[in-house]
Amino acid sequence: MILNFLSNRMNLTLMVCLGYFLFGYMMSMNNIPFSQKVLIFTIMFIIHLIGHLLGVSKGIMIATIHKKQLNTFLKKLDEYDQNGESIDFDEINKIIKDEEK
Repeated sequence: MILNFLSNRMNLTLMVCLGYFLFGYMMSMNNIPFSQKVLIFTIMFIIHLIGHLLGVSKGIMIATIHKKQLNTFLKKLDEYDQNGESIDFDEINKIIKDEEK
């Protein structure tokens, strides 16, 4: 359930906006001047953008390199989800190690 919530782009966007709002509210309680608030939010946005771009690019690279293992892993997770069983990580690790050989 939490993975479905976190994998939704709208939910992630709302969480980031909520984080910025809460940070701005905390800064207003400490009487920080407006120009410093703008500077801090600009720096936060740039760091967030760089982190997002690096994460997406690294995720694409890993997914491309390990496509066969990732597909096997996702198929096994789908089987567990459809059957309503708990995930057996030992079996998944064994399948992934067999694919690497």
